[in-house]
Amino acid sequence: MEHPNVTVVRDKLQRCRGRWPAVQEAAQVSRSWLTQFARGDITNPTIDTLQAVSDACDAVIETLDAA
Repeated sequence: MEHPNVTVVRDKLQRCRGRWPAVQEAAQVSRSWLTQFARGDITNPTIDTLQAVSDACDAVIETLDAA
C-alpha cells in the first residue's frame, strides 16, 4: 500500500502537468525520475525528494491560481 503522502504529491504533480520543467528545476530531479514517479513506477521516494517535489508543485500551483 502506498503511503498517503506519496499519493498527495502525485496528485499535486498531475495538477502541474505541462509545467513539469519548472517542477524538475525547482525540485532538482530529472525528467525521467519525475515521469516514473508520476506513472507510479517509483513508489518509495526519499522524504527529501518527496518534499522537494511537493514544494515545487505548490509554487507552480500558486502561480497558476494567481493567473
